[in-house]
Amino acid sequence: MNRFLSGKAVRSAAAIAAVEPGQQVSEADLAARLGPATPVVLMEATALREQPRNAVRPGLSVPSGVQVRAYQRIYNEDGHWSFIRVDDALGWVPSSV
Repeated sequence: MNRFLSGKAVRSAAAIAAVEPGQQVSEADLAARLGPATPVVLMEATALREQPRNAVRPGLSVPSGVQVRAYQRIYNEDGHWSFIRVDDALGWVPSSV
């Protein structure tokens, strides 16, 4: 287990890990697992990642200015990360974007 995660973050990380890449998950299901989403706008272009790690190959590219829904934020040795939904895609992005 990541030494930076504890308590609520561990439960949230487990709930997020239960979402398979490419799996269709409703907004209501995500909210039930992770709590309500916060609408945010990406300030920089970035790529979604399947895990909150720099070493994970980037996936879907998301341009700057796009509004997304942020569910959880965690901190690990690679920095601060946000689990987001953009359209039907789910993934991790650095919180700095």
